[in-house]
Amino acid sequence: INAPVISEYLSWTSKGRKVNVEGTILATQDAGICFEGSLAPIQDDGGEITGMVMSFRDISERKRLEESLYFKQFVIDHSCDAVFFIRPDSRIIYANNIACQRLGYTMDEFLRMSVSDINPQITADVWSDQWQKIKSDGSSKMESDHLTKKGRIFPVEIVSNYLQFDNREYNCVFARDISDRKQMEKERAKMVALLHQSQKMEAIGTLAGGIAHDFNN
Repeated sequence: INAPVISEYLSWTSKGRKVNVEGTILATQDAGICFEGSLAPIQDDGGEITGMVMSFRDISERKRLEESLYFKQFVIDHSCDAVFFIRPDSRIIYANNIACQRLGYTMDEFLRMSVSDINPQITADVWSDQWQKIKSDGSSKMESDHLTKKGRIFPVEIVSNYLQFDNREYNCVFARDISDRKQMEKERAKMVALLHQSQKMEAIGTLAGGIAHDFNN
């Protein structure tokens, strides 16, 4: 711990106050040991400070786990796909940032909603069947629609994953907006239809030309 920090801790302790401490002790050139603890003054019967008690414990592993958790949370929150955690009763217990942006709801609003609120096609019976299938297969992939807070409907590709953690079941859903893909598919279908129509007209023109030639003969 650097000297200024130690001096600050000691100055507080010298005034008869207990100080909670957290920091890093350099263990090697590249790594350190994270710790937390406290510094407390020792006072005699007259209130005079005669010493100090220091207690510390190694929290390096906890810090590593926290950093790993924060990183995973960051990845989920900044995913380009909407992510939902859903309970077996279809209640939404988590939605990432992009889900809130696309559907127009806040996290607090999502926590009061169920799957049918963002996809009216998923009734209680439909959800029950889907949940059993996901639980049985472990995962599923399908196309559906999502309904925004303002009433706009857009197509999504949904990948559902059955998860079990701490004796509780969840459905982890990744929903991708496929509006652009669907528009491209419509444009491609339109171009194919026009091509077929052109080929038909060309065939009719060839046939008509042949008939006219036969008549001329």
